[in-house]
Amino acid sequence: MTTQLKATKPGILAIQNDFGQGGAGVAAKRLEEAGLKVVANEAYGQNDKDFSAQLLRLRSAGADVIFVFCYPADGALLLRQSKALGLKMPIVASSAAFVPAALQLLSPADLDNVWGVVDAFVDPSAGGRMKDFAERYKAKFGTDADAYGLAYYDGAMLMAEGMRQVGTEPKALRDWLAGVKAWPGIGHAFTFDAKGNGVHDVAVVKAKPGTKALEAITTVKLD
Repeated sequence: MTTQLKATKPGILAIQNDFGQGGAGVAAKRLEEAGLKVVANEAYGQNDKDFSAQLLRLRSAGADVIFVFCYPADGALLLRQSKALGLKMPIVASSAAFVPAALQLLSPADLDNVWGVVDAFVDPSAGGRMKDFAERYKAKFGTDADAYGLAYYDGAMLMAEGMRQVGTEPKALRDWLAGVKAWPGIGHAFTFDAKGNGVHDVAVVKAKPGTKALEAITTVKLD
């Protein structure tokens, strides 16, 4: 938001559950630490279909960027409605808005000036193991691979490697995982810290102009 979009008046719109409200709370705190006050913080119910009141309040509050914490179906509806209402500010959405189930509900115009933060960018053009994974995934499930599928695949392969190394006894497996350093997954190189975090970066993506094809914009390192 600060380096790419140069925004200074963030607004937040989040689904009313632990995921959405937890994300909204952390985002507001980190923004305040960076010297930026959230101009409005809106929420919606899990079964809501109309987000116009929240979007218009964010616009009225002067938000020059909107952070959205959503799931696929509501995320797609929200992005469509933002365009129908004529909102011009960029929207930065969570990864669920960019899975195939959401993208198939959107047009290229709905994705104009929409940015996403995803766990990993699935890019078959990178070749090698990434291309192999994407092709096998589509052949198996009939849809394009996404960040969630890749995360689960890497996680399963990592666990399988641990079981080959030390067996299935819980403590031995946990201790093995805690010592993993730079394990070569497809989406990430996994290194576990003292808090149990194995992934230390996320990707910022955006649709190529006039299309729904995503491209990687930058990688954000996590502390």
